[in-house]
Amino acid sequence: MVAMLDPAPPARPCAGRTGFTAGTVGEVCGRMRDRGTISILENAERPSVLVFDASCAPPRRIVLQSAGRLQLGGIARAADGALCAVSLDSRSIECFDGSSGRPVRRLDFGFRVQSVWTIAGGLAYARFEARPGQPLVLREGRAGFSEDRTFLSRAAAPDSEIGFRTPGLEAAAMVTNLIQCGLGPPDATPCWRMITGEIRFVGGAEHVPAPVPMPEIAGRSRSFPLRDALRTPGGILWLLVNDPSVKKDEPAGPGLRLARLEGGRIRVEALDRPARAFLDGDDRGVLIL
Repeated sequence: MVAMLDPAPPARPCAGRTGFTAGTVGEVCGRMRDRGTISILENAERPSVLVFDASCAPPRRIVLQSAGRLQLGGIARAADGALCAVSLDSRSIECFDGSSGRPVRRLDFGFRVQSVWTIAGGLAYARFEARPGQPLVLREGRAGFSEDRTFLSRAAAPDSEIGFRTPGLEAAAMVTNLIQCGLGPPDATPCWRMITGEIRFVGGAEHVPAPVPMPEIAGRSRSFPLRDALRTPGGILWLLVNDPSVKKDEPAGPGLRLARLEGGRIRVEALDRPARAFLDGDDRGVLIL
């Protein structure tokens, strides 16, 4: 759907087309905006990527030649053009040719990976971490992957802050340190701590940016307040926020609010239908899956 806070005709009248078959489609971070196209991971027994261009033509499907389902950790493009996703056991990243879908490499780790993104033209990922003070995000560079210190791991939050009972201290620490990223310019990709919604922009200069506080529309005590974020080249920040008045066990919509932040000004609109993630957007409006 196309959402705007000012009445206006949709900028993309073909935004309703999907091309999806049955399966898990478009989970948070399961989409990528790149090179003038929108790509969405369809995570079925034979995973594929649907590529939408701006022409309103039917989407192009790239079947990923994996051994089966991938993890719901998104789809991202590496610096060499390969399409990469998290393996089902979360202990590796599988990369596929961006045209044919054939496997090109597999990155194996001694730890578990949360999600992958394309940041500043290269592959980035977040790892699960229980030890405090450790960088959570790693970014691809000319010499391989290096740690990004924008987000450092924290000590485990109590169950009262997490919002549910965790099976132990290590699990609580991993939940506390969950990171997600949205869509934005190469030097200002919005990423956030999932438990608090604290946003920082990744991809720019070496210094750690100041956090963007979660607006009060999410409620003071609600955990996991933010569903998605999109920053436009003009500096507008769009947020898909969980409505604090909706119980946590209710579906992902319509208990959502759309917020537009510009400087110190904020505008909010309640959504009347389910929504999963932003696909695209500009200063006037956003395209939502």
